[in-house]
Amino acid sequence: MTQLANAIRAHLGEFGLVVPKGVHNMKRLVAEAEAADLPPEARMPLDLLVGQFTDTKARIDAITADLRRAAEADETERRLQTMPGIGPITASVLAATLPDVSAFRSARDLSAWLGLTPKPHSSGGKERLGGDLQNGQPLYPAVALPWRHGGDFRPQTRRSG
Repeated sequence: MTQLANAIRAHLGEFGLVVPKGVHNMKRLVAEAEAADLPPEARMPLDLLVGQFTDTKARIDAITADLRRAAEADETERRLQTMPGIGPITASVLAATLPDVSAFRSARDLSAWLGLTPKPHSSGGKERLGGDLQNGQPLYPAVALPWRHGGDFRPQTRRSG
């Protein structure tokens, strides 16, 4: 969706129609484009891009609604969603792919299986563990992002320098 939104923004930017970045600003941009006096040669590809964007958004919304309904119906997924930062999509991924958790001796073993292991910075016999190393199952480090940040679910800002 972001790629389509950027293509629409770039197309309309050539004609001086600019709105802030973000998928949430697309309605405003399309409304401004419809009100603008664009040449027919520019309107045809714009209509194709907007049609593809709205179709993709509708499909994603339908899939998300299906996942939410399935998560409401499944007891395991409902329990997973009680954890901070776990929504229906993450709960669905975890419930569908995690093995029986009773096979793990501790929560630390489960975390290691997920790939949330501390990165070692050891030297001279002194063991120092840093931030999480993203090894293990390739899907889980992305899904378990809120857990890695110690419960701080605010968006992380980048520091320049």
